[in-house]
Amino acid sequence: MITSEVVIMRTLRKVLERMESVEKRLLLVGFLLYLFLPMVKNHPAATSYVGNVAVPLYEGIASALFFFGALAFTRILHEIREK
Repeated sequence: MITSEVVIMRTLRKVLERMESVEKRLLLVGFLLYLFLPMVKNHPAATSYVGNVAVPLYEGIASALFFFGALAFTRILHEIREK
């Protein structure tokens, strides 16, 4: 069990080392925006006109950033596993 965890951690480290800094930022910022999304949705100002426009935009931006970061992560992981 410990050996499989070590292999997984080494693979993750290799992936993160090969990712470009922009790809790392996309993954991190998208994830962090998703963490704050429930707080933004439950804010009292979220029911105003500006909130009704801004919250879906915020959600879309968070989704796009996280998706492209995860896509880059998966691409590099696939390249490492092929070798």
